[in-house]
Amino acid sequence: MDNQQIARILRETAQLLELDGAIIGRYRSYEKAAELISGLPESVEQMAKTPERLKELPGIGDRMVEHIDEILKSGDYSLRKKLLKKYPATLLDVLQLQSLGPKKVALLFKKFKAATVDDIARLAEEGKLRDVAGFGEKSEQNILRATAAFKRSTTDCGVPAGTAKPTQNCMFIFDRPASVADGTSGNTRVRFSSVTISARNFFALT
Repeated sequence: MDNQQIARILRETAQLLELDGAIIGRYRSYEKAAELISGLPESVEQMAKTPERLKELPGIGDRMVEHIDEILKSGDYSLRKKLLKKYPATLLDVLQLQSLGPKKVALLFKKFKAATVDDIARLAEEGKLRDVAGFGEKSEQNILRATAAFKRSTTDCGVPAGTAKPTQNCMFIFDRPASVADGTSGNTRVRFSSVTISARNFFALT
């Protein structure tokens, strides 16, 4: 399992904890670990063979080493799975939208039972968000752009991007001029052997 896959599981755990109303210190520990691991040049899987090496990393203590070990052994994390029994897995897709964070996603889920990207898009299209605290007409426009970018993307995984297992091979197809990448015209088609960037950042490219 590569660093980005480990980071993704930890990041999603942080998002789900924030969605669930956990105290900031709890979800931030997962968030910080995800940020650290995603930027490491060295393989965490290799480092984990000597746990003391992981503990040398800033913010990585005994408990986080245990969490990482569980992820490496099982390919997932029990707390993440527990939270996904409480909340629809499709909320992971919603959490990837550029214009929304966990607190706003939680609010919309509680107020409107909005659990999918389509639900969020529909609320924005119908103008139902502008009077909600923390939103407005500009927020609706941003959400519509974010949901449109999400819908333009497709994957070879056969499941929504947010619910795909981190180890699956996916093809993301998006409308981005190839001139950005190689100086030619047309669209770019990029294959990843694994999901190596967060979908939130990926959709920001479209």
